[in-house]
Amino acid sequence: MSHRDYKIGKYCVIADDVKIGKGTVIGDFVEIREGVTIGEDCYIDSRVTFTGNAVIGNNVSIRNACIIARGVEIGDRSFLCPQVMFNNLDFHGETIGGAKIGDDCFIGTNATINHGISIPDRTIVGAKAFVAKSIEEPDGTWIGIPAKKLER
Repeated sequence: MSHRDYKIGKYCVIADDVKIGKGTVIGDFVEIREGVTIGEDCYIDSRVTFTGNAVIGNNVSIRNACIIARGVEIGDRSFLCPQVMFNNLDFHGETIGGAKIGDDCFIGTNATINHGISIPDRTIVGAKAFVAKSIEEPDGTWIGIPAKKLER
């Protein structure tokens, strides 16, 4: 199915106020709740869930089965591998806010990004890493649980 200047796959649930940029492709079984903005030329793979009020930049790829929590912001040209999960609740179930991911970031498969943190431009987060606190310096590689900077 093609609508305007973007493509939407089969069996998607998309709230009425969602904004989708030109050239964006959305796979099958995607759920996008209210208040989400997706930029131009993005690729949203199948079974991705946006729980609401997220902002996705341009040329972003979000692969299969990612969960993008409320308030998450993802910068331009970032790539999320399959099954990346964001959290926007604290340990008492109170809403804290979503994470902020910079431009040109790479987030590995099964990584978990904690609530309310920031990841700067050009950061790599390894597969299965848990990013528990904000990362201050750009251009690093972070791995492990909790994620620590890989020294080269």
